[in-house]
Amino acid sequence: MTMLVTRPPAPAPNKPTAKRGRKTDLERAQRRIELEQLSLAEKRAKPIDPLRKGVLWIALIIAGVILATSAVFSFATIAATAEWMMPAWAWLVWVVPGFIELFIIYFGIDAVISQANGRAKDSRSALLWMLVFSGVAVLGNVAHTISGWGDLSDWRSWVGVMFSALAPLGVVLVVKRTARLVFASE
Repeated sequence: MTMLVTRPPAPAPNKPTAKRGRKTDLERAQRRIELEQLSLAEKRAKPIDPLRKGVLWIALIIAGVILATSAVFSFATIAATAEWMMPAWAWLVWVVPGFIELFIIYFGIDAVISQANGRAKDSRSALLWMLVFSGVAVLGNVAHTISGWGDLSDWRSWVGVMFSALAPLGVVLVVKRTARLVFASE
């Protein structure tokens, strides 16, 4: 009688075998990669929470700097334009830009406070008046720039006109966006 000898099936070529309780090289390599990825994830910076008070304060400080620089620039050009009024006293030249810039700032604050208090109609009204006074400031700035160039035949004059118009318009944009940023969570 002949006996058939059976051999155990051969292991799959892609799946290494390991003794009981021991990991294969492939399993150890995979685990090492997983640990490296976890440590990389821990080392990454956590995302900035935009609603943290520190982030909002930084945004408010930046907005304040933008408003101040815009107001100083616009104040100077409107003061130069106010000389065209030929006021009786020379010191009145400084009243005109103060008047216009303070109205822009006042109506900007009014719009922010009205929006914070949930009075949308008052906020829109204040924003409209802020736009009106900003429009006057834009006209004064542009008129001063054009008078300085004499004509608009040089491309640099157009760049100057654009910059002088952007200063008061930037105030409107900063006030509106800051109000949305600060009061969005309410």
